[in-house]
Amino acid sequence: MSAQLSGLASDRRGSPRYRVESMCVIRDGEQSLAGRLQEISASGAYLVMRQRPDLGHKVTLSHPFAGRSARP
Repeated sequence: MSAQLSGLASDRRGSPRYRVESMCVIRDGEQSLAGRLQEISASGAYLVMRQRPDLGHKVTLSHPFAGRSARP
């Protein structure tokens, strides 16, 4: 399901990135925005979204596999 990304960009990061394909929801207290989770690591995530939350807002990420671990 997930595979570690290779290349120079991933080598510069302190945490390895893993490719995933999962729907997700971002909530900022005022609105919920749907998106796709494409990469994840211990220090962050890469999301693809049609609409972004406003700058400066604190957000929460929810996805169907929250709390579960996936092994490559």
